Amino acid sequence: MNTGPAGGIPAEFGADTAVGWRRVVRRGEDLFLVLPMLALMVLPCLAVVLRRFHTGIEGSMAFVQNCTLIVGMVGGAIAGGLCALIGIALSVLLGDTPGFVLALGTAISTVTGVAGGFWGQVAAHMKVK
Repeated sequence: MNTGPAGGIPAEFGADTAVGWRRVVRRGEDLFLVLPMLALMVLPCLAVVLRRFHTGIEGSMAFVQNCTLIVGMVGGAIAGGLCALIGIALSVLLGDTPGFVLALGTAISTVTGVAGGFWGQVAAHMKVK
């Protein structure tokens, strides 16, 4: 069995094995999380700098709140996918689960992660007001 960079993890579960369109999708998923996080950092800092010139970014706090919601949902989806990946790795190593069950479990874990991230952010925003 070919092992990946961590030594004990099979290479087929590593991050460097994606080729073609799957690599593009994986990079897009990363960008979908990185860009809102970048906006979360840049917008408040830019607002502080622009205050010196008696101007600002209109509605920047709404953008920050929406970016926080996006980061929570995408982060939940990634966490759910990683938890499903651990289960898939174990199942493949044991060799006892059909493929459709693995796909269904991955989808359920990811959707649960998105829902958890979404409701966590909604509850946090309701407490602030």
